Amino acid sequence: MNYDKIISTDFGAGDEIPKPTDWQEIKKESFEFSRQQEALYQALVEKTPELARMYKGALIVLINRDNPEHLCHSAHSIRELMEKAPIHFNLPRIPKEPLPVKVNALEEKWQPLEEHVNDNGLCNIPENNKTVLERFLSACKTFFTWRKTFQPRRLNKAAEMLRGFDPHEIALPEHLEKRRIKQWDNINDYFIYVAHHNKLTDYDEFISWLNKFENFFLDRLCPRAFEDHRNIDSIIEEGNDQVRDN
Repeated sequence: MNYDKIISTDFGAGDEIPKPTDWQEIKKESFEFSRQQEALYQALVEKTPELARMYKGALIVLINRDNPEHLCHSAHSIRELMEKAPIHFNLPRIPKEPLPVKVNALEEKWQPLEEHVNDNGLCNIPENNKTVLERFLSACKTFFTWRKTFQPRRLNKAAEMLRGFDPHEIALPEHLEKRRIKQWDNINDYFIYVAHHNKLTDYDEFISWLNKFENFFLDRLCPRAFEDHRNIDSIIEEGNDQVRDN
């Protein structure tokens, strides 16, 4: 039976619908944590088992290549973990940016004006319809005023949340803190886009972003312990190189 065909297309006349026992015949890759994944999983188990389940579920789904949506499903679990982490760690939540709602409100005021503006940006509005332009300009002012006040408030909340994650008591310089917020946003955005089918990706790219996610959380949940493991691995590898050289 061609399972790839059945998984990737809708059932139609003449298609053979698999029985439950048939699905069990599909061979799955065995799941095994890497050292890094095991360290993060155990750290999450100690902090909050619910997040640990999300993380393990994301990894199990990821290796199921029989599922053509395995990257999207895995990404969904990761983005849920990142969204729920502040709640489970009792940290401030980063406010969501309601940009689509704000843009839609601006577009409503633009539509009556659109037919009066040519490709060069020149506006030809009848004298008796100047209120259309006034309403649009007022909507622009409202939009950019919101944008100007929301962004700093979001950055402050993000910084506050990430400070709570940081195991070190020493505050980071402002430029490093902004870099860390950007790192969090980039990781979060990638998994949101993939989960919602807004970004084409492949397995290798997904793994690279998963590694960034794992390192980000490990550096905050158990930086010293895992760093010791990496140092030990490095020492062992150096010893193996010396043996091979001899």
